[in-house]
Amino acid sequence: MRLTNLLVIVLVSVIMYGAIAMLLLTPFVLLQGWMAWLVKILLQWLNAVVRWVEQLPLASIDQLWIYPFEVFLFYVLICLGRHCVSSHRAKSLVACLCCSLFLLGGHAFMRFQDRPVQSLSFYNVRGCPAVHCVAVDGRSWLVYADSLPDEKRLHRVASRHWQRQRLLQPRAVTADYQDSTLCFRDRILSYSGRRVCMVNDDRWKYQSASQPLAVDYLYVCKGYNGRLHTLAALFSFSTIILDASLPSYQQDAFKEECLERGYHFIALSEKGSMRFLL
Repeated sequence: MRLTNLLVIVLVSVIMYGAIAMLLLTPFVLLQGWMAWLVKILLQWLNAVVRWVEQLPLASIDQLWIYPFEVFLFYVLICLGRHCVSSHRAKSLVACLCCSLFLLGGHAFMRFQDRPVQSLSFYNVRGCPAVHCVAVDGRSWLVYADSLPDEKRLHRVASRHWQRQRLLQPRAVTADYQDSTLCFRDRILSYSGRRVCMVNDDRWKYQSASQPLAVDYLYVCKGYNGRLHTLAALFSFSTIILDASLPSYQQDAFKEECLERGYHFIALSEKGSMRFLL
């Protein structure tokens, strides 16, 4: 809910009427030119008003979530309240109170459902491969496959989802990192008993191992130019996750290889973002 709406709606209405008038004045080139100039000035005012209001403190109210079923119940509650006032009947008052209790109970349940849970998330965001590690206390870590990730693109897509879950600002991890909860070393992420190997270059291409390293997820991103069976000789995994950053021809080749060799895989560009509860 933004303060800008109070001013923008008026200006937008005037601009729309001006645009219609500009179209009607098509046969009159001179008058149409004047009207076009007026519409241009109004658009400049609109942009200036939006920029000015956005700089004001408390100009917007964020993190206010209304679920779809609540919108329906709000309308039902308004109708019941109006009927209760006009009829002065006890049954109407009881129905109004029951609707209010149902609305409050449903909101509390949905907020409980949206609470932070221990999980690993892989996002369907092209050009920004990352693993989001979430803790039950609201802390989280964004472990990026690239050392210079496009954080703005990822935040633009997923930040509202994070706010809805009441997560704290995620900590960005772009290099080797370790604390009491998470470890990220040599592109292998360990979190809450799960391991993710992030493959975004050819460092594993010519390696060998006497015994495969056990990981849960093999996260294949743009930058790897080898075959999946080469990685299968180095890692024992349960699921291959194909990131949306992979070119379409490479995704098709990897999917075909997975089907041929019986690897379980998830293509984020097809399935969308995935979250695994821990």
